[in-house]
Amino acid sequence: SWKPKPILRHMMRVATARTPSLLFVVLIVVQIACTWKGTRDTGQEADHPLMALWRSVPASLQIYPSTRFTDLDGQTVLEAHIEMLDEMGDSIKGTGRFRLELLVPGDGGSSGLRPPLYTWNVTLLTLEEQRCYYNAITRGYVLQLKMSQLPDDLSQVTLHVTFYAVDDERLEAEAVVKAQTNVRKKPPIN
Repeated sequence: SWKPKPILRHMMRVATARTPSLLFVVLIVVQIACTWKGTRDTGQEADHPLMALWRSVPASLQIYPSTRFTDLDGQTVLEAHIEMLDEMGDSIKGTGRFRLELLVPGDGGSSGLRPPLYTWNVTLLTLEEQRCYYNAITRGYVLQLKMSQLPDDLSQVTLHVTFYAVDDERLEAEAVVKAQTNVRKKPPIN
């Protein structure tokens, strides 16, 4: 008849006899695998070991297609929906300043640059400013930018957004703003 206890005792003796060499092999493999993975030569690793770690910081901007002209209490506004993304393409908040420019087609003169029709600066430096502009549902910033009047030709209006981060990183995005039919054109203010 078969007895489990002596077999288990034998297996325990074999396992404990081989454990030191097996443990040594596992430790060597783990050490080699860790040194081969994800090393970056930024020159800062020698200064501090945490500098080599990946940080989630804004890497790009995306202007949502829901960016549009609208009326807000009788005032024409450009409602800009902007999302910041990290290196992995995930939504993220950022600390810095937005510069938004509304561009219309033109010859640009000798410099080839189009002069902006409107320019806005929006800061995101305090917790209160983050609460004011960040929309947790869309995971982006909603900026309601006041305008005195709409451009004559809404078919070619472009929004250019630049984000200046506090660490001197600069991100840019540009998108054509779709014309909405529910916005009334106001006469120009003289």
